[in-house]
Amino acid sequence: MGFSVRRAKNVWFMGTVHKPDITVCVNSYFLEKVEDEEVHPIIEWTIDTSKENISIMRELFKHLIYGRKLNPGIC
Repeated sequence: MGFSVRRAKNVWFMGTVHKPDITVCVNSYFLEKVEDEEVHPIIEWTIDTSKENISIMRELFKHLIYGRKLNPGIC
């Protein structure tokens, strides 16, 4: 059982994607619990940015792993 380039890409991808996924989960919970209304826009921004980053990473890896063309707005 070797460690192929494709498998290495998948492992790196999973680690890269999970950080923003966790950020979305934690900040969504925090947004529900925080009482300071001034903080809400900042937390919402971090959630939106993380979701956008996840989308970009998925597109890049579809390109790298499966050879699909990138959407013009990605890079």
